Amino acid sequence: MPEIWKQNEFKFTLPSGREVQMTSLRIRMTYEGILEGTPGPKMNQFVLDHLDPPEHWRSTAVAIDTPKDLTGSMPYWVCFGEFVSWKGIHNPHATSQLNYIWFVNSPDGVSIRELINSALANLDWEDFAEEIDEGMF
Repeated sequence: MPEIWKQNEFKFTLPSGREVQMTSLRIRMTYEGILEGTPGPKMNQFVLDHLDPPEHWRSTAVAIDTPKDLTGSMPYWVCFGEFVSWKGIHNPHATSQLNYIWFVNSPDGVSIRELINSALANLDWEDFAEEIDEGMF
């Protein structure tokens, strides 16, 4: 890891023991921009199809923790997180990264660390992350 990045680290340890670092977090309302209608399967699928992650995510691995029940209202907030591991998936000298989208009922009263720890609790990094060749960072 570049030395300058160690100054403001926001690290998390996954259940697998892998250490990852959050590099970005964005939170917005799940139904932001929808002016009318009632949440249900059709609207929820529309929301999932139009999550609109940041433009630079289109070239990297993205995993979405889709709510299990799409028949009613989904959780009120959607989170977009960018994470990097300074260890590759197959090559220990490479790095790996993952952009992760998850939903929460409310971020109110929860620290950022708690919000992210709960999201990463069931994440299988090796299945979803993308390995970046040695020397990319």
